[in-house]
Amino acid sequence: MMNLIMRSIAINIVVFTFVSSQLFAQPIKSKHVEGYLQYDLEYALFLLNNEVAQYPESAKTLLKVAKFKQMTGFESEASEHLLQASRINPYAADLYGFNGLQNRLNVLYSTPSKYMQTLSIVQRMNYYYSSSHYLEIKEEENNMVYGLLSNAIKDIEEKRLDAAVVKLDSILLIEPYSPIALDLKGVILTMQQRYDEAISLLSNLVADEPDFAIAWYNLSIAFKGREEYIKAKECLDMAIALRSDLTKAYFERAFISKILDDKEAALKDYDKVIAMQGDKYMEAYLNRGLTLKLLGDYDGALEDLNKVVNNSPDKAEVYKNRGNIYLLFGKYERAVEDFTKAIRLDENLAEAYYNRSIAYFIIHEDNKACEDLEKSDEMGFELAADKIQFFCNNALH
Repeated sequence: MMNLIMRSIAINIVVFTFVSSQLFAQPIKSKHVEGYLQYDLEYALFLLNNEVAQYPESAKTLLKVAKFKQMTGFESEASEHLLQASRINPYAADLYGFNGLQNRLNVLYSTPSKYMQTLSIVQRMNYYYSSSHYLEIKEEENNMVYGLLSNAIKDIEEKRLDAAVVKLDSILLIEPYSPIALDLKGVILTMQQRYDEAISLLSNLVADEPDFAIAWYNLSIAFKGREEYIKAKECLDMAIALRSDLTKAYFERAFISKILDDKEAALKDYDKVIAMQGDKYMEAYLNRGLTLKLLGDYDGALEDLNKVVNNSPDKAEVYKNRGNIYLLFGKYERAVEDFTKAIRLDENLAEAYYNRSIAYFIIHEDNKACEDLEKSDEMGFELAADKIQFFCNNALH
Protein backbone atom coordinates (compact mmCIF):
# COMPACT_ATOMS: atom_id res chain seq x y z
CA MET A 1 0.00 0.00 0.00
CA MET A 2 2.83 2.39 0.91
CA ASN A 3 4.50 1.78 -2.50
CA LEU A 4 1.22 2.51 -4.31
CA ILE A 5 0.80 5.76 -2.39
CA MET A 6 4.39 6.79 -3.11
CA ARG A 7 3.98 5.99 -6.81
CA SER A 8 0.79 8.07 -6.95
CA ILE A 9 2.52 10.99 -5.23
CA ALA A 10 5.53 10.77 -7.56
CA ILE A 11 3.41 10.81 -10.70
CA ASN A 12 1.31 13.69 -9.41
CA ILE A 13 4.46 15.64 -8.62
CA VAL A 14 5.77 15.11 -12.15
CA VAL A 15 2.52 16.24 -13.77
CA PHE A 16 2.00 19.12 -11.34
CA THR A 17 5.56 20.40 -11.77
CA PHE A 18 5.20 20.24 -15.54
CA VAL A 19 2.05 22.37 -15.45
CA SER A 20 2.81 24.73 -12.60
CA SER A 21 6.28 25.82 -13.68
CA GLN A 22 4.92 27.95 -16.51
CA LEU A 23 1.68 26.30 -17.60
CA PHE A 24 2.43 25.76 -21.27
CA ALA A 25 4.29 29.05 -21.55
CA GLN A 26 7.41 27.61 -23.13
CA PRO A 27 7.90 24.97 -25.84
CA ILE A 28 8.22 21.49 -24.32
CA LYS A 29 11.53 19.81 -25.11
CA SER A 30 12.16 16.10 -25.47
CA LYS A 31 14.19 15.86 -22.28
CA HIS A 32 11.00 16.50 -20.30
CA VAL A 33 9.28 13.57 -22.01
CA GLU A 34 12.14 11.26 -21.09
CA GLY A 35 11.66 12.23 -17.46
CA TYR A 36 7.98 11.40 -17.53
CA LEU A 37 8.46 8.06 -19.22
CA GLN A 38 10.39 6.70 -16.23
CA TYR A 39 7.09 6.62 -14.38
CA ASP A 40 4.16 4.39 -15.04
CA LEU A 41 2.58 6.08 -18.07
CA GLU A 42 -0.67 4.20 -17.82
CA TYR A 43 -1.07 5.14 -14.19
CA ALA A 44 -0.27 8.80 -14.95
CA LEU A 45 -2.93 8.82 -17.64
CA PHE A 46 -5.36 7.19 -15.22
CA LEU A 47 -4.77 10.00 -12.71
CA LEU A 48 -5.18 12.69 -15.35
CA ASN A 49 -8.32 11.16 -16.80
CA ASN A 50 -9.68 10.92 -13.28
CA GLU A 51 -8.98 14.63 -12.79
CA VAL A 52 -10.90 15.41 -15.98
CA ALA A 53 -13.79 13.32 -14.69
CA GLN A 54 -13.76 15.26 -11.43
CA TYR A 55 -13.51 18.68 -13.11
CA PRO A 56 -15.10 18.30 -16.55
CA GLU A 57 -15.81 22.05 -16.78
CA SER A 58 -12.26 23.14 -15.95
CA ALA A 59 -10.52 24.52 -19.03
CA LYS A 60 -7.21 24.60 -17.17
CA THR A 61 -7.43 20.91 -16.28
CA LEU A 62 -8.35 19.97 -19.83
CA LEU A 63 -5.41 21.94 -21.21
CA LYS A 64 -3.02 20.35 -18.76
CA VAL A 65 -4.14 16.88 -19.72
CA ALA A 66 -4.13 17.77 -23.44
CA LYS A 67 -0.53 18.91 -23.27
CA PHE A 68 0.56 15.78 -21.43
CA LYS A 69 -1.22 13.57 -23.97
CA GLN A 70 0.32 15.47 -26.85
CA MET A 71 3.76 14.82 -25.39
CA THR A 72 3.11 11.14 -24.89
CA GLY A 73 1.65 10.46 -28.32
CA PHE A 74 -2.08 10.45 -27.63
CA GLU A 75 -2.77 13.12 -30.24
CA SER A 76 -6.41 12.22 -30.89
CA GLU A 77 -7.36 12.38 -27.20
CA ALA A 78 -5.35 15.58 -26.79
CA SER A 79 -7.30 17.18 -29.63
CA GLU A 80 -10.58 16.22 -27.99
CA HIS A 81 -9.51 17.82 -24.70
CA LEU A 82 -8.37 20.94 -26.54
CA LEU A 83 -11.69 21.23 -28.31
CA GLN A 84 -13.58 20.76 -25.07
CA ALA A 85 -11.43 23.38 -23.29
CA SER A 86 -12.03 25.86 -26.11
CA ARG A 87 -15.78 25.37 -25.84
CA ILE A 88 -15.62 26.17 -22.14
CA ASN A 89 -13.20 29.09 -22.52
CA PRO A 90 -12.21 30.19 -26.05
CA TYR A 91 -9.30 32.27 -24.70
CA ALA A 92 -7.65 29.86 -22.25
CA ALA A 93 -5.37 28.02 -24.69
CA ASP A 94 -4.03 31.31 -26.03
CA LEU A 95 -3.65 32.80 -22.55
CA TYR A 96 -1.47 29.94 -21.35
CA GLY A 97 0.78 30.03 -24.39
CA PHE A 98 -0.65 26.81 -25.79
CA ASN A 99 -0.76 28.26 -29.32
CA GLY A 100 2.40 30.40 -29.30
CA LEU A 101 3.34 33.98 -28.49
CA GLN A 102 1.38 35.60 -31.30
CA ASN A 103 -1.85 34.08 -30.02
CA ARG A 104 -1.05 35.24 -26.51
CA LEU A 105 -0.74 38.74 -27.96
CA ASN A 106 -4.31 38.33 -29.18
CA VAL A 107 -5.46 37.92 -25.58
CA LEU A 108 -3.42 40.87 -24.33
CA TYR A 109 -4.40 44.43 -25.07
CA SER A 110 -1.46 45.36 -27.25
CA THR A 111 -1.79 48.39 -29.53
CA PRO A 112 1.69 49.90 -29.87
CA SER A 113 0.55 52.39 -32.53
CA LYS A 114 -1.75 54.02 -29.98
CA TYR A 115 1.26 55.11 -27.95
CA MET A 116 3.41 56.47 -30.78
CA GLN A 117 4.48 59.98 -29.79
CA THR A 118 4.68 63.12 -31.90
CA LEU A 119 6.98 66.04 -31.18
CA SER A 120 5.79 68.76 -28.85
CA ILE A 121 5.33 72.28 -30.15
CA VAL A 122 8.29 73.38 -28.01
CA GLN A 123 10.55 70.90 -29.80
CA ARG A 124 9.26 72.09 -33.14
CA MET A 125 9.87 75.73 -32.24
CA ASN A 126 13.47 75.07 -31.17
CA TYR A 127 14.45 75.07 -34.82
CA TYR A 128 13.59 78.73 -35.29
CA TYR A 129 16.18 80.02 -32.84
CA SER A 130 18.92 78.73 -35.13
CA SER A 131 17.26 79.33 -38.49
CA SER A 132 18.90 81.68 -40.96
CA HIS A 133 15.80 83.86 -41.18
CA TYR A 134 15.74 84.35 -37.42
CA LEU A 135 19.47 84.99 -37.13
CA GLU A 136 19.44 87.53 -39.94
CA ILE A 137 16.71 89.49 -38.18
CA LYS A 138 18.58 89.20 -34.88
CA GLU A 139 21.74 90.72 -36.38
CA GLU A 140 19.95 93.91 -37.39
CA GLU A 141 20.42 96.56 -34.72
CA ASN A 142 17.39 98.04 -32.91
CA ASN A 143 15.04 95.97 -34.99
CA MET A 144 11.50 95.89 -33.65
CA VAL A 145 10.85 92.86 -35.80
CA TYR A 146 13.31 90.76 -33.82
CA GLY A 147 11.52 91.47 -30.53
CA LEU A 148 8.11 90.75 -32.04
CA LEU A 149 9.35 87.53 -33.61
CA SER A 150 11.02 86.26 -30.44
CA ASN A 151 7.90 86.94 -28.41
CA ALA A 152 5.66 85.36 -31.05
CA ILE A 153 7.71 82.15 -30.94
CA LYS A 154 7.45 82.13 -27.16
CA ASP A 155 3.70 82.65 -27.38
CA ILE A 156 3.38 79.69 -29.75
CA GLU A 157 5.45 77.48 -27.43
CA GLU A 158 3.11 78.38 -24.58
CA LYS A 159 0.04 78.10 -26.83
CA ARG A 160 -0.99 81.74 -26.57
CA LEU A 161 -1.95 81.62 -30.20
CA ASP A 162 -4.07 84.77 -30.44
CA ALA A 163 -1.25 86.81 -28.90
CA ALA A 164 1.23 85.27 -31.35
CA VAL A 165 -0.99 86.16 -34.32
CA VAL A 166 -1.09 89.82 -33.23
CA LYS A 167 2.70 89.97 -33.14
CA LEU A 168 3.10 88.19 -36.48
CA ASP A 169 0.57 90.53 -38.11
CA SER A 170 2.59 93.45 -36.75
CA ILE A 171 5.71 92.02 -38.39
CA LEU A 172 3.86 91.65 -41.68
CA LEU A 173 2.83 95.31 -41.54
CA ILE A 174 6.53 96.17 -41.38
CA GLU A 175 7.73 93.45 -43.76
CA PRO A 176 4.72 92.23 -45.81
CA TYR A 177 6.62 89.27 -47.25
CA SER A 178 8.45 88.01 -44.16
CA PRO A 179 8.84 84.26 -44.84
CA ILE A 180 9.31 83.33 -41.20
CA ALA A 181 6.24 85.28 -40.09
CA LEU A 182 4.11 83.66 -42.77
CA ASP A 183 5.50 80.23 -41.91
CA LEU A 184 4.66 80.68 -38.23
CA LYS A 185 1.14 81.79 -39.11
CA GLY A 186 0.83 78.49 -40.98
CA VAL A 187 1.95 76.67 -37.83
CA ILE A 188 -0.71 78.46 -35.80
CA LEU A 189 -3.45 77.67 -38.31
CA THR A 190 -2.48 73.99 -38.13
CA MET A 191 -2.54 74.05 -34.33
CA GLN A 192 -6.04 75.52 -34.57
CA GLN A 193 -6.99 72.67 -36.92
CA ARG A 194 -7.71 75.13 -39.71
CA TYR A 195 -5.95 72.81 -42.10
CA ASP A 196 -7.30 74.17 -45.38
CA GLU A 197 -6.13 77.69 -44.53
CA ALA A 198 -2.77 76.40 -43.33
CA ILE A 199 -2.23 74.38 -46.51
CA SER A 200 -3.18 77.35 -48.71
CA LEU A 201 -0.82 79.73 -46.88
CA LEU A 202 2.12 77.34 -46.68
CA SER A 203 1.70 76.12 -50.26
CA ASN A 204 1.94 79.69 -51.49
CA LEU A 205 4.95 80.25 -49.26
CA VAL A 206 6.95 77.28 -50.60
CA ALA A 207 6.01 78.28 -54.14
CA ASP A 208 7.68 81.65 -53.50
CA GLU A 209 10.42 80.23 -51.25
CA PRO A 210 11.07 76.71 -52.60
CA ASP A 211 14.28 76.33 -50.53
CA PHE A 212 12.52 77.04 -47.22
CA ALA A 213 12.85 73.55 -45.66
CA ILE A 214 10.96 74.20 -42.43
CA ALA A 215 7.98 75.51 -44.40
CA TRP A 216 7.85 72.21 -46.30
CA TYR A 217 7.97 70.43 -42.95
CA ASN A 218 5.12 72.52 -41.56
CA LEU A 219 3.11 71.98 -44.72
CA SER A 220 3.45 68.23 -44.15
CA ILE A 221 2.01 68.63 -40.65
CA ALA A 222 -1.02 70.40 -42.12
CA PHE A 223 -1.52 67.65 -44.70
CA LYS A 224 -1.24 65.05 -41.94
CA GLY A 225 -3.95 66.89 -40.04
CA ARG A 226 -6.18 66.48 -43.07
CA GLU A 227 -5.12 62.80 -43.25
CA GLU A 228 -3.50 63.27 -46.64
CA TYR A 229 -0.52 61.14 -45.74
CA ILE A 230 0.98 60.69 -49.19
CA LYS A 231 1.15 64.46 -49.68
CA ALA A 232 2.53 64.83 -46.17
CA LYS A 233 5.33 62.38 -46.97
CA GLU A 234 6.13 64.17 -50.25
CA CYS A 235 6.57 67.43 -48.35
CA LEU A 236 8.86 65.73 -45.86
CA ASP A 237 10.92 64.23 -48.68
CA MET A 238 11.37 67.75 -50.02
CA ALA A 239 12.31 69.15 -46.59
CA ILE A 240 14.94 66.43 -46.12
CA ALA A 241 16.32 66.94 -49.62
CA LEU A 242 16.82 70.62 -48.76
CA ARG A 243 18.13 70.05 -45.22
CA SER A 244 19.64 66.61 -44.61
CA ASP A 245 20.19 67.56 -40.96
CA LEU A 246 16.54 68.45 -40.28
CA THR A 247 15.96 65.81 -37.62
CA LYS A 248 12.33 66.76 -37.13
CA ALA A 249 11.57 65.86 -40.73
CA TYR A 250 13.04 62.36 -40.36
CA PHE A 251 11.04 61.86 -37.18
CA GLU A 252 7.81 63.01 -38.81
CA ARG A 253 8.45 60.95 -41.94
CA ALA A 254 8.93 57.86 -39.79
CA PHE A 255 5.60 58.59 -38.13
CA ILE A 256 3.90 58.94 -41.52
CA SER A 257 5.57 55.76 -42.81
CA LYS A 258 4.12 53.87 -39.84
CA ILE A 259 0.65 55.21 -40.68
CA LEU A 260 1.20 54.06 -44.27
CA ASP A 261 2.18 50.62 -42.90
CA ASP A 262 5.77 50.89 -44.11
CA LYS A 263 7.36 49.84 -40.83
CA GLU A 264 10.79 49.17 -42.33
CA ALA A 265 10.98 52.73 -43.70
CA ALA A 266 9.88 54.05 -40.32
CA LEU A 267 12.69 52.12 -38.61
CA LYS A 268 15.30 53.58 -40.98
CA ASP A 269 14.20 57.12 -40.20
CA TYR A 270 14.07 56.51 -36.45
CA ASP A 271 17.60 55.11 -36.71
CA LYS A 272 18.70 58.35 -38.40
CA VAL A 273 17.06 60.50 -35.74
CA ILE A 274 18.75 58.56 -32.96
CA ALA A 275 22.12 58.65 -34.76
CA MET A 276 21.81 62.43 -35.18
CA GLN A 277 20.31 63.43 -31.82
CA GLY A 278 20.52 60.45 -29.48
CA ASP A 279 19.15 61.12 -26.01
CA LYS A 280 17.55 64.41 -27.11
CA TYR A 281 14.89 62.38 -28.90
CA MET A 282 13.44 59.91 -26.40
CA GLU A 283 10.33 59.97 -28.59
CA ALA A 284 12.36 58.31 -31.32
CA TYR A 285 13.48 55.52 -28.98
CA LEU A 286 9.90 55.00 -27.83
CA ASN A 287 8.46 54.97 -31.35
CA ARG A 288 11.23 52.74 -32.66
CA GLY A 289 10.67 50.32 -29.80
CA LEU A 290 6.95 50.17 -30.50
CA THR A 291 7.61 49.70 -34.22
CA LEU A 292 10.02 46.84 -33.46
CA LYS A 293 7.35 45.30 -31.28
CA LEU A 294 4.90 45.45 -34.18
CA LEU A 295 7.50 43.67 -36.32
CA GLY A 296 7.95 40.94 -33.71
CA ASP A 297 11.47 42.01 -32.68
CA TYR A 298 10.78 41.86 -28.94
CA ASP A 299 14.45 41.95 -27.95
CA GLY A 300 14.99 45.17 -29.89
CA ALA A 301 11.75 46.62 -28.56
CA LEU A 302 12.73 45.83 -24.98
CA GLU A 303 16.13 47.49 -25.43
CA ASP A 304 14.54 50.72 -26.67
CA LEU A 305 11.82 50.76 -24.02
CA ASN A 306 14.45 50.22 -21.32
CA LYS A 307 16.23 53.28 -22.68
CA VAL A 308 13.05 55.34 -22.40
CA VAL A 309 12.31 54.11 -18.87
CA ASN A 310 15.83 54.97 -17.73
CA ASN A 311 15.53 58.50 -19.13
CA SER A 312 11.81 59.16 -18.63
CA PRO A 313 10.61 57.07 -15.68
CA ASP A 314 7.25 58.87 -15.50
CA LYS A 315 5.55 57.49 -18.61
CA ALA A 316 2.81 55.03 -17.71
CA GLU A 317 2.32 53.82 -21.28
CA VAL A 318 6.00 52.82 -21.54
CA TYR A 319 5.73 50.57 -18.49
CA LYS A 320 2.55 49.05 -19.89
CA ASN A 321 4.20 48.24 -23.20
CA ARG A 322 7.34 46.90 -21.54
CA GLY A 323 5.15 44.77 -19.29
CA ASN A 324 3.61 43.22 -22.39
CA ILE A 325 7.05 42.26 -23.67
CA TYR A 326 8.11 40.80 -20.32
CA LEU A 327 4.96 38.72 -20.36
CA LEU A 328 5.75 37.39 -23.82
CA PHE A 329 9.27 36.53 -22.64
CA GLY A 330 7.86 34.53 -19.74
CA LYS A 331 9.03 37.07 -17.15
CA TYR A 332 5.67 37.21 -15.44
CA GLU A 333 6.68 38.78 -12.13
CA ARG A 334 8.48 41.59 -13.94
CA ALA A 335 5.43 42.06 -16.13
CA VAL A 336 3.27 42.46 -13.03
CA GLU A 337 5.75 45.00 -11.65
CA ASP A 338 5.60 47.09 -14.82
CA PHE A 339 1.83 46.99 -15.06
CA THR A 340 1.69 48.04 -11.41
CA LYS A 341 4.04 50.97 -12.08
CA ALA A 342 1.88 52.00 -15.03
CA ILE A 343 -1.20 52.00 -12.79
CA ARG A 344 0.57 54.07 -10.13
CA LEU A 345 1.47 56.67 -12.74
CA ASP A 346 -1.97 56.61 -14.35
CA GLU A 347 -4.70 55.01 -12.28
CA ASN A 348 -7.13 55.48 -15.17
CA LEU A 349 -5.10 53.28 -17.53
CA ALA A 350 -7.72 50.55 -17.81
CA GLU A 351 -5.66 48.43 -20.19
CA ALA A 352 -2.89 48.16 -17.58
CA TYR A 353 -5.34 46.58 -15.13
CA TYR A 354 -6.53 44.27 -17.89
CA ASN A 355 -3.04 43.15 -18.91
CA ARG A 356 -1.97 42.71 -15.30
CA SER A 357 -4.92 40.35 -14.90
CA ILE A 358 -3.53 38.24 -17.73
CA ALA A 359 -0.15 38.05 -15.97
CA TYR A 360 -1.84 37.13 -12.69
CA PHE A 361 -3.77 34.31 -14.36
CA ILE A 362 -0.58 32.86 -15.79
CA ILE A 363 1.12 32.79 -12.38
CA HIS A 364 -2.06 31.29 -10.85
CA GLU A 365 -3.10 34.30 -8.76
CA ASP A 366 -6.65 34.08 -10.03
CA ASN A 367 -8.26 36.18 -7.30
CA LYS A 368 -6.00 39.14 -8.04
CA ALA A 369 -6.56 38.58 -11.74
CA CYS A 370 -10.32 38.77 -11.37
CA GLU A 371 -10.06 41.88 -9.21
CA ASP A 372 -8.11 43.56 -12.00
CA LEU A 373 -10.58 42.40 -14.65
CA GLU A 374 -13.46 43.77 -12.62
CA LYS A 375 -11.65 47.08 -12.09
CA SER A 376 -10.96 47.35 -15.80
CA ASP A 377 -14.58 46.49 -16.56
CA GLU A 378 -15.80 49.18 -14.16
CA MET A 379 -13.69 51.66 -16.13
CA GLY A 380 -15.55 50.71 -19.29
CA PHE A 381 -12.86 48.57 -20.91
CA GLU A 382 -14.79 46.27 -23.25
CA LEU A 383 -12.22 43.46 -23.42
CA ALA A 384 -12.47 43.02 -19.65
CA ALA A 385 -16.22 42.55 -19.74
CA ASP A 386 -15.80 39.89 -22.40
CA LYS A 387 -13.20 37.94 -20.41
CA ILE A 388 -14.82 38.01 -16.97
CA GLN A 389 -17.49 35.51 -17.95
CA PHE A 390 -14.83 33.02 -19.06
CA PHE A 391 -12.07 33.52 -16.50
CA CYS A 392 -13.74 34.58 -13.29
CA ASN A 393 -15.78 31.47 -12.58
CA ASN A 394 -15.02 27.79 -12.20
CA ALA A 395 -13.90 27.36 -15.80
CA LEU A 396 -10.24 27.61 -14.85
CA HIS A 397 -10.26 25.68 -11.60
